Parts: sequence; structure tokens; C-alpha cells
Amino acid sequence: MPISNFYDKYKYEENTTKISLPGWIVRFGAWIGRKAADDPETKETLKLAKKIRFLRVLQIEDSNPVTTKDVKRLTRKLERRRYEPLLFIREGSMRTQVMVKERNGLIRNFFLLTQEDDSFTMVSLKMRLHVRDVNKVIRMLNDDHDIPIAQTTTQ
Repeated sequence: MPISNFYDKYKYEENTTKISLPGWIVRFGAWIGRKAADDPETKETLKLAKKIRFLRVLQIEDSNPVTTKDVKRLTRKLERRRYEPLLFIREGSMRTQVMVKERNGLIRNFFLLTQEDDSFTMVSLKMRLHVRDVNKVIRMLNDDHDIPIAQTTTQ
């Protein structure tokens, strides 16, 4: 509910792109993408889209009307609903945070927020994704591109 309220508050701002898709559309698009993809990384990543049950994206360009107070309020509400902070990056004026809600070894909800002075992006996914699947993609990216990614562990 907090994500929906936040989304509804800002979805009519100027220069806003908003997307809400049920999982079957995401899965169908990923299926088409997998058929057209030539590299194994892309195929494996698109395979994960089968796990998505709902996708919501809010992107605002050329301005950032989202207040820091609203972001803090949203993240506090998500933490009360058992979302765990997974990643926080601050680089100059850009702030990115990722939160997940996990239960029984499955990531049930994924939330990404990126703020800059002149843009804002929010991505919310409802899913049933095994942590081991995420680790598999991370290992593939690390092996193929030598990307320095922190070691992840599963419980």
C-alpha cells in the first residue's frame, strides 16, 4: 500500500513516464525476448522475468518534485512491512537504494529508488524469485565481464 500511495501521489507530475503491468504481460515480453536473444546472459536474465507477478515503474525527467521527506516516510513504511535495505549508493547528488522483502528463501518484493537533482526513478516488482537465481546471474556477469561484485550469501 505505501508504494501504491507514493506512486499515485507523483504519477501525474510533468515529464512523467508511468508503467503498471501485470506479470503475464512481463512474462510474455520476456518469452519473446528470449527467443530473439543470442547471448546466454540475456537469455538467463530474461528467464528470471518468469518470476515477476507485477511491475510498476515511475520515472520523472527534467525535474525532481519528490521530497526527501516523502522518500524517508516511504522507506520507513516499507521497513515496517519487512522490507530490508539491500543497497544504498550515494554519488554526488545521485542516491540509489534497493530494498527487498524476502521469505523462505524467496524474494517476494523488490523496490528500487534513484534520485538526482533533475530526475527520479522508482521500480517496484512483486515476484517469487529464489536468491540462488539472482546469485547465478551475478556470477555470470562477474565471470563474463570481470565486474567486481560483492560476494552474496544465501541462508
